[in-house]
Amino acid sequence: MIKVFLLLTVMSSPNWPSVKTSTFLYDTEFRCRESQVAFLNAYELQSDFYKSNMVVDAYCIEFKSFPVPGFNKTNLGV
Repeated sequence: MIKVFLLLTVMSSPNWPSVKTSTFLYDTEFRCRESQVAFLNAYELQSDFYKSNMVVDAYCIEFKSFPVPGFNKTNLGV
């Protein structure tokens, strides 16, 4: 088993039929947190109008996984 980190992004807007999610895979918590901060900072840079119509959040989740082929050979994540 290996330890991986999933960045879960969650987005909601008034006219969407559901909450939208995306996940990204990272090999370290540090890389996951870096991307989490970048995602949230990008949202904060948006206009007040945008933010009044879009709610977002992001979470880094630690997960034990079987080895993922090619995981350490590519730059995964955001």
